[in-house]
Amino acid sequence: MVWGGKLDFSANYSPSKGTEYRFIPTRVSAPAGFRQDRSVSHDWLRITQASGPDVSDWRNTTLNTIDTPEIDSRDRIIGAQINLRKPLPTRWPIAVKSGLRLRLQTREKDQSRQLYSYVGPNGVVGPIGAANDDDLGRFFDLGYNYEPIGMLPGLRWINLPVLQKEIQANPGLVREDLVSGARDSVRFDTKANETVGSAYVMAEMRFGRLGVVGGVRMEETRVKGHGHKQEITAEEKARRAAWVGPVTTEESVRRVLAEYAGEITARGQYQDYFPSIHFKYNLTRRLLARASYSTGIGRPNFGSLIPDSSINNDLLTITANNPDLRPQYSDNIDLTLEYYYEPAGLLSVAVFQKKISDFIYRSRNGILEAGNPYGDAYVGYALTTDLNGGSADVRGLEMSFQQQFSRLPGFWKGFGAFANFTWLETEGDYGTPGATITQGELPNFTPRSGNMGLSYIGYNWTIRVKANYTGERLLVYQADPSRRQFGVAHTPWDLNIAYAVNPRVRLFVDVINVFNEGIGHQYMYIPDRKTASDRASTVVKFGVGGTF
Repeated sequence: MVWGGKLDFSANYSPSKGTEYRFIPTRVSAPAGFRQDRSVSHDWLRITQASGPDVSDWRNTTLNTIDTPEIDSRDRIIGAQINLRKPLPTRWPIAVKSGLRLRLQTREKDQSRQLYSYVGPNGVVGPIGAANDDDLGRFFDLGYNYEPIGMLPGLRWINLPVLQKEIQANPGLVREDLVSGARDSVRFDTKANETVGSAYVMAEMRFGRLGVVGGVRMEETRVKGHGHKQEITAEEKARRAAWVGPVTTEESVRRVLAEYAGEITARGQYQDYFPSIHFKYNLTRRLLARASYSTGIGRPNFGSLIPDSSINNDLLTITANNPDLRPQYSDNIDLTLEYYYEPAGLLSVAVFQKKISDFIYRSRNGILEAGNPYGDAYVGYALTTDLNGGSADVRGLEMSFQQQFSRLPGFWKGFGAFANFTWLETEGDYGTPGATITQGELPNFTPRSGNMGLSYIGYNWTIRVKANYTGERLLVYQADPSRRQFGVAHTPWDLNIAYAVNPRVRLFVDVINVFNEGIGHQYMYIPDRKTASDRASTVVKFGVGGTF
């Protein structure tokens, strides 16, 4: 007896490469006082200078640093898979399917950095005030004056191409920080590899109205990351102690290269099994019930495996990757009822529960002190990174409705409607006794969300109006509740209109965020303590599309 079967296989290769050049001058003004006025709007404040030298006058400012990083990034993904499905000659319809999959990803980053300070024609910064002879006014863009909705006083901004060309023509205007440049050109060079191999076996069965799919998947993950560690060896310490006389610039560069020259390689390997089983039962011709149990893994973002950090010297913040981040695991139970009705409609209700271990969340870990891994130059900076929590429970309800009113007469049959809503209740312990938080306060989970809209298709027109609701959510967790950061709820509306001139050509207009809804409002602890507010303008896109 020869059994039938189906064999399929595929392979993929995806390389990418990018180069980023940046020119970032930092302008520092003399100490000044400002008044914040929130009487105009709860979401916006008006800032006016109340004391100190005029910050709009170039003589009261200096160019503290000019940062010119160059970053080369490369990413390569290689994958392959093979699957075999065979039906079995049994009384009940049963088919067995098995397969293998391999995925390899490599990411590299090579950064060089030159850091300068502007010293002007006489080689001395400033001084701030009337005696300032740096002549920075010639670099201001007199044609650009940014005053966002009247919130900030009008400031003059630097014309970057003009400043860049002047420094290239007269390099004596700046003094290079050779030590910082040498250090950062070494410590930010990174490479990471991830290899994921998996195999699975599953069976598909049918018993009258009941369909069953079950199986198990095995995955093995191997991760390797290369970076540079900061270490002063005993030999280097002795060499520094033996130095006689003032430390020269050349010696300072040598020291920092020796301190960061040591390479570090971190490896990780884990193997997991993920069983699952899914049931589908046709209660009636239109009513369908589903039940399933599954297990899963959520790996950290691949970029998080690279020991890398982003430093904002204006806001005094560091956002860093965590190479020690572990994957998170989940056990999932889902129950769903689906009702299909004529001519083209669906109403569904689903409940689910997920038990997550080692869940990943973003946390602000406090203010860096002396002796921190980033150096004493960053004392006082706030560090934000990803961490693994202890465990979390997520329970939820989903409801969905969609209908095309094609049974209505004439013009009206072109209308359709859809709506969905998700409700979540979450709880997590963060791996620390007493740190349990509940009622939706888990980072990266939105307790309430939904979409709704109307559509019309007919007489060559396609029109859609839709709204997307995102409820309040926790963005950054802190053990101290007064330091937790939240995102504010928002509901932007979009409008899409298209007209088919003929079967090949169409005109379209898309109006995004019709009512200028702010989608980036954030606060800390209480809504009155704003940490970020945006005012997104309506975006209108229009054009002509065609098929040829």
